[in-house]
Amino acid sequence: MKNMICLASIFAVVLFLCWTKINKLENMVSEYNATINFYRLENQKLIEANKILNESIWNLSVENEKLKKEIREIKSEKNRLSKMLERARKQIREYRAGYIRRAVSKEEVLEFLRKDDTDSYMWTEDFDCTQFANRLVQNALEEGMLACVVEIDFPDGTGHDIVVFNTTEGLLYIEPQTDEIVYPVIGEPYWDRSVYEVDYNDTIIKYTSCFGEWPLSVPVQLPY
Repeated sequence: MKNMICLASIFAVVLFLCWTKINKLENMVSEYNATINFYRLENQKLIEANKILNESIWNLSVENEKLKKEIREIKSEKNRLSKMLERARKQIREYRAGYIRRAVSKEEVLEFLRKDDTDSYMWTEDFDCTQFANRLVQNALEEGMLACVVEIDFPDGTGHDIVVFNTTEGLLYIEPQTDEIVYPVIGEPYWDRSVYEVDYNDTIIKYTSCFGEWPLSVPVQLPY
């Protein structure tokens, strides 16, 4: 009887130790699984972060290409402006040397306009009245004629650019988009209402050119 009790006690102790060991192992497995899940989540976060990083790298690459293109365009524009500046300096040198006449006849100007192609261009937002006037002046200077841009001011703060030639008969005003002779008068509309329909106030309040500011009602007859 004593032996059976002893064996039962031993079996109970062994069973308790086994149960304790199994419980400990189950806890370790649970911890291991939790650790694995944690690292899986961290790995997924890293994958997402890597995806975002790759997208950022791609966007930066695209932006870098845009910046390179802009730099090329800026360099091209710089070269173009440098050439224009050099031409302007050359024209100044030629003017000082007497190559550009201060006044030409009206008929010479009209003959020049018949050959010039500025009026054949189409008006666009990138090639407006200012570009028309600048081109005509540039071409006139290259032909040895003294001309400059005239800035006309309207009451609403807008304006219009035309060209004036210094002729032996006086100042000759030209609309560079049509080659028409115009007569800007302070207080009068610029556009001829018999030809053009205008939906804004084009009353001339002032016009300015390289010959000065003219708050006058008629063009000025220069002494040369």
